[in-house]
Amino acid sequence: MNRDAIINQLKIDEGFTASAFWDNKQWTYGYGCCAPGQSSTISEETATILLGRRVDQAIQEFHEIFADQPMDDVRQGALVNMVFNLGKAGVEGFHNMVAAIKADNWDEAADQAMDSLWYRQLKNSGGAPGRSNRIVEELRKGATV
Repeated sequence: MNRDAIINQLKIDEGFTASAFWDNKQWTYGYGCCAPGQSSTISEETATILLGRRVDQAIQEFHEIFADQPMDDVRQGALVNMVFNLGKAGVEGFHNMVAAIKADNWDEAADQAMDSLWYRQLKNSGGAPGRSNRIVEELRKGATV
């Protein structure tokens, strides 16, 4: 697994914001990390350290979900990105996608990811072609993307 590539992609996908903003259910700042409150600020250096810790947590949770499921670095990175964004429970909620991955059926896994609110909300975010579009294609094609 290429941790540095995952961090670099998340920096693009999340973007850096020094001041806290309301993001769905929480105050967020830095690179998509939970802020302690509305008036919180963070430096880019500190945000990068926090991002690294959150990526390490997402990698651990990825391994808890997918254990020894063989897959290439591209698919691992896509799934860690999803775990970072949705949390372990959120990804586990994609029951059909997880089952398809465990059955090594990547086309079905990509189709199941597309059939979700997550996909619809993120398909136009994170720059062209959009975060969820890119992740779905990475799941579908793996290292051939």
